[in-house]
Amino acid sequence: MSNSKPRFSFGKKMYLFVTITVLVVALGIAGISFLINAGQIDQYYKQLTSSCAKCFASFVDADFFRQLRTVAESDEYQELRDGAEEADDESVIEEYLTEKGLWEE
Repeated sequence: MSNSKPRFSFGKKMYLFVTITVLVVALGIAGISFLINAGQIDQYYKQLTSSCAKCFASFVDADFFRQLRTVAESDEYQELRDGAEEADDESVIEEYLTEKGLWEE
């Protein structure tokens, strides 16, 4: 009696080997392509952000922002801001900044 188990023929093994090889190569190329493009996109957005920051800095008055930051960090302003937020009235902040000479700038 002969053993009648179906066996893979050499041709089927070759088709399977070629298919698996093509899939592995395609996945490898896709992975490498993803890594390269992700790095380029990341670099592009970092360069774009830096360019925008430089452009903004060229149009901004540094002395004004220094004064505004000093006023905004003061305890008096923080109390006014909290009160304006509770009362839902921003005119108090506008008056305070006008008094400090910062609203018009």
